[in-house]
Amino acid sequence: MSCVSIAVADARTGDVYPGPFETLGYGSVLNYVDVPEDKYEELSYNLRSRLLIVRGCPEEKNCGSYFYEWKGTTFRLIRYIPAVRLPGPQ
Repeated sequence: MSCVSIAVADARTGDVYPGPFETLGYGSVLNYVDVPEDKYEELSYNLRSRLLIVRGCPEEKNCGSYFYEWKGTTFRLIRYIPAVRLPGPQ
């Protein structure tokens, strides 16, 4: 399974904060999306925004899309949308 981990670093102070998950698996979530693996984006963010969008399986369970708001030192879960397996052979 493919996976990622993240942390947030404050460029001004050097402080480092943990991400909203330890590891995010996303290899098996490709059975749920109609996107080629090389086009799949497990993390989406903009440096000018407090929103982090995560697509995958945190700690290899509960696959889906997660929407987090950055609150200055931690992430707050705004919404979780469970993944739904695509019809047909996988």
